[in-house]
Amino acid sequence: MQVNPDIQQQIRAWRDQESKYYAAALSEAELYMVGIQLVRAIANNLRTINSLEELIDYYRGLDVQYVLPIADALDSPLAVFLDYASALGAAFYVRTQEIREENIQRQARERILAASRTDQQWVTLYHDETLRNGITFFWHLEMNLRNGIGLQTACELDLQKGRVYVLELLVLNLETGRVCRDIKLPDSKYEFTAQAELTAAIAELRQKYAATEVNHGACL
Repeated sequence: MQVNPDIQQQIRAWRDQESKYYAAALSEAELYMVGIQLVRAIANNLRTINSLEELIDYYRGLDVQYVLPIADALDSPLAVFLDYASALGAAFYVRTQEIREENIQRQARERILAASRTDQQWVTLYHDETLRNGITFFWHLEMNLRNGIGLQTACELDLQKGRVYVLELLVLNLETGRVCRDIKLPDSKYEFTAQAELTAAIAELRQKYAATEVNHGACL
């Protein structure tokens, strides 16, 4: 899923504001809690905005005055000690994450439905790549349409090991692709230092779990 560079830049700015905001409030527990409440309250006001493009356009028409009535509604004297500009950025970053998750879930449902009309066994629910410092990092999720077993793979940066490739076995809801967190598979997480090792492990696990029966129980 590719994101416009201008959108990525704005999201990074919001993320930086979030970090600044919470770092300033960490020294005082009560202030920190009020800070969380303020961000959540602002983010709740943004729930009618359902795309990143609309979210950015809306943000550009606001200033800290937007935060004042929301902060007043918290009815806490500590709210005045918070950085409202950073709180605004933090709230927009929260809504960004929510929109992304909503898009991922919608895309997963659509892909499951489309794949169910074919004879394919595995379907890709999500794939994202990010280029940082010349290195391509990725996150990929695919699901077996018959039993809901998911293979989640990612390229990550470990401070001690450098670039690593992670593979995790999950059980997913057959209709939505959501993770069934209460159902665990044995030996479900693997880590590799070479992409060729990851590729070989994926092929092996696809074959191993192709016919496995999974009791989904109350998985939603």
